[in-house]
Amino acid sequence: DILNKEDIDLVLLDVMLPDTSGWDILEGIRENPANNDVKVTFLSIIPVSEDRLEILKKKGVEDYITKPFKNRDLIGRIENILG
Repeated sequence: DILNKEDIDLVLLDVMLPDTSGWDILEGIRENPANNDVKVTFLSIIPVSEDRLEILKKKGVEDYITKPFKNRDLIGRIENILG
């Protein structure tokens, strides 16, 4: 709903959520062509392989950040994504 009301540049999305998964939310975001420019980055405690990261990027995921992370590292990654 927020994406339909606000001008959002980046969504930081946890892979594991209580009622749904980040994957499902990503699919919902990508279903609406108006959200094509919205960048999505996954956050997760689960590490991901380079092969899986390439698949994620093909599905529109900008980055995959493994928790825990340092705040300055997160800020740097966000700055790189948003350019």
